Amino acid sequence: MRRAAVVLLVLPMLAVSSCAPASSSAPSAVSVPASPAAPLVYEELITGGAAAEDALPLVIGIHGLGDSPAGVREMAARFTGRARFVLPRAPTAYGPGFAWFPYHAGRGTPQQYADGVGDAATLVAATIRAVRASRPSTGKTVVTGFSQGGMIAYALAVQHADIVDAAIPIAGYLPMPLLPRAGTPLATIRSLHGDADPIVPLARDEECVAALRALGADISLHTYAGVPHTMTEEMRVDLSAEIAAALAR
Repeated sequence: MRRAAVVLLVLPMLAVSSCAPASSSAPSAVSVPASPAAPLVYEELITGGAAAEDALPLVIGIHGLGDSPAGVREMAARFTGRARFVLPRAPTAYGPGFAWFPYHAGRGTPQQYADGVGDAATLVAATIRAVRASRPSTGKTVVTGFSQGGMIAYALAVQHADIVDAAIPIAGYLPMPLLPRAGTPLATIRSLHGDADPIVPLARDEECVAALRALGADISLHTYAGVPHTMTEEMRVDLSAEIAAALAR
């Protein structure tokens, strides 16, 4: 069987607040508890008119700082392709929601960020493997994420290329201590970032894109003029298109 297609979506509270409500016909989410194999609680949604027992690509959607899987449901529901969306919940309570690691942008050291991002990526990777083992799956593995999630998406692309074929980070970057050694297998990366982002400055993304490109990565960076730390409708449309393209490669 080919590897399961997995797309990682991560949205912060700021992005969630600007999401349009899902239509009444949107697929409903089913909550799945954590287990020894899958260390994260998650929600599952089936899109494109598919049935839960169908062999489907996996679309993993991880919320951002202070959010929960509820913040990703609209993004999953608007995807028109046949897929199994899995929306994991971060393990640490934070404000009204949860956090993958306890550092705001600019407040932790590069090594603290690297440790937090790496630990989160390990949890997500374990959940991906558990879902693939327990659900009928087919296709490639794609990950995407916003802010903290963009950082996790980058880490999955460089640390877990055995289960990830492509990554679509949004408003994220790879902490430099996580930069892989030359010759390390890397997933394809398509980064999206607003050029007016005051929380995760575009320059950080540009730095890691340049560093990964120098290591031979298939990587690109699409910037959005005047966009701060959020997801605009244009970015949502582009994200859906990138997901569809990654699953079709």
